[in-house]
Amino acid sequence: MFAPPRLHWTLLVSTVGLIIGFNLLWYWLELHRTQPSLQPLFVLTAVSVFFVLSSALKGPRWGDISRRGRFIIVSSLLLFALLWWFGRTDFFRRYLTGVFPDTVLTPLYPFLYLSISCLIARTAIPLALIRICLNERRRDFGYSIKGTFELWWVYLLLTAVVMLVIVFFISDLESFKAKYPLVRSLGRSGMEFTSLFVLYQAAYGLVFISGESFWRGFILFGLERDMGRAALVYMIIPYTMAHYGKPIAETMGAVGAGLVLGYLALRHRSFWLGVAAHWSVALTMDLSAIWRSSSNLP
Repeated sequence: MFAPPRLHWTLLVSTVGLIIGFNLLWYWLELHRTQPSLQPLFVLTAVSVFFVLSSALKGPRWGDISRRGRFIIVSSLLLFALLWWFGRTDFFRRYLTGVFPDTVLTPLYPFLYLSISCLIARTAIPLALIRICLNERRRDFGYSIKGTFELWWVYLLLTAVVMLVIVFFISDLESFKAKYPLVRSLGRSGMEFTSLFVLYQAAYGLVFISGESFWRGFILFGLERDMGRAALVYMIIPYTMAHYGKPIAETMGAVGAGLVLGYLALRHRSFWLGVAAHWSVALTMDLSAIWRSSSNLP
């Protein structure tokens, strides 16, 4: 029987370097206005990582992965592709604008569509697959509350450090100010902006619940049995690609963040504190951008 490989430093450095290389390729193509389709790039990256794992580092080959593991890999790729094609705000703006009545919530419609799409594709469907197709328990995929707070101080410390870096350094970058706050279309000031901002943050919470349950739950915990902690480097492929289109510093930072959050989740068998940390950082990013722009919100 195949024994999952240990996450040796050579394996970690090699595969992370490969993923960073593909990230740089994406942004180079974007700079030259020739964005590739995400799914072929994802497949190319995944195949390359498996090649490095199996050939250069004696890791798991496709034939070593169980039918269960293959099911998780293929289904996660399909869900990721469907969400990228049909679940984003761009799809809503292109095909669904005008379908819903014009209300005070109109500026939020594209993001609400995204958050609901994420919840369906990254949480509801994987939960159904876990129960119906795999006949397994949700707690084995990180959904358990038990043990959630064992490493709370690590999450708190890491989140605080990231928040300080965002507030005092990253938020002053032009690429950051061009992207954030994501709620720039909600209004300029006053109670209307505040109310929509709170609702937006609640919807953002659904995005992070679905994201952590998908990346750290369905994919990471799902592949741990076949790949051991080497599943960490596979998981960060789609995780970092989900950041494409954001500032390159954020995408590169997602490589390290994905590894750290994944490692911590494996340690205490839960992804819920990852949701809290991710959500807190996102709120800090928006508030920092608002603070930097002062009263000059577009």
